[in-house]
Amino acid sequence: MLSSLYACLLGFLLDFVIGIDPRRKFHPIKMTGRLITVLEGSFRKRFPDTNQGKLIGGLLMTCSVSLSAFLIPYLLLVLLFKVSPLAAFLLESILCCFVFSLKALKTKTVKIVELLKGKRLEESRKSLSRIDGMDTGDLSQEEIIKATVETVAENTVDGIVAPMFFMIIGGAPFALFFKAVNIMNSMVAYKNETSVNFGRYAAKLDDILKYYPARIAANLMILAAYIWKGTDGKNAKRIYIRDRLKHAGRNSAYTKAAFAGALRMELAGDFYYSGIRIKKELIGENEGEITPEKILQANKLMYTTAAISIMLLGLIKFGIIYFLFLNK
Repeated sequence: MLSSLYACLLGFLLDFVIGIDPRRKFHPIKMTGRLITVLEGSFRKRFPDTNQGKLIGGLLMTCSVSLSAFLIPYLLLVLLFKVSPLAAFLLESILCCFVFSLKALKTKTVKIVELLKGKRLEESRKSLSRIDGMDTGDLSQEEIIKATVETVAENTVDGIVAPMFFMIIGGAPFALFFKAVNIMNSMVAYKNETSVNFGRYAAKLDDILKYYPARIAANLMILAAYIWKGTDGKNAKRIYIRDRLKHAGRNSAYTKAAFAGALRMELAGDFYYSGIRIKKELIGENEGEITPEKILQANKLMYTTAAISIMLLGLIKFGIIYFLFLNK
């Protein structure tokens, strides 16, 4: 049990120092995305193009991808542990590093800041699109900044706190299970005629898995906002309480509300994915000029939230193990 905790800590440190871009060819996140694409095409062909057919196909895809993401690393770790516990620990640490996206996200968002400061608007749009996947062709500088900050807020949950939460519970296999569901949600669960039924189970499972991590992350973001000069903890708490329930998704507005309040800016609103308009209420309030510095402040909040999370969740798990198994 403690080995999984130590693997999570080492994986977090590895990501903090070096980071690994999830777009790399053999990265587990990239491979999961490929598996989803293949299975989506296969199940859509196998089942009739009806609401019921899409629901059944989507359910089978959700089960296939999520169980594969859990069972493959789990069996590898079990088998490797029999040969060498140290090798199993190192593999689990590397897998944990793969799941985190702290360093990679910071690198990409800092690049957007540099492009904006250099007045290279078109390049900044393309960089944002590669991170978020949204349509960015007509975004102004202010809209790019807001979308980037929103991406940081969302990924603080999806790429840091939620994976960490599941690592603490069940090690790297649980974290990879969560990431597989989260990727499916982003790839096939858009609310349009094509995906509303096929992606329904992936979306529902993602909502369930992120229920506690999203709330933990949002509250830790508020705490982080009290630490840094230039971020407003009091306002983060106010906007969080007021706006956290604005979006239809059970979890999506929590961290956005905390970030919007902390940075004294407005987030969310309507946006486009693959030409499809996604409607969302505005969160927060614009106060002052929206400059690229907001993105750097968002990264500070992300890093501080991540540090608080690893310490808090690690201490909780260590305390549980100590009192249940070691204090005898």
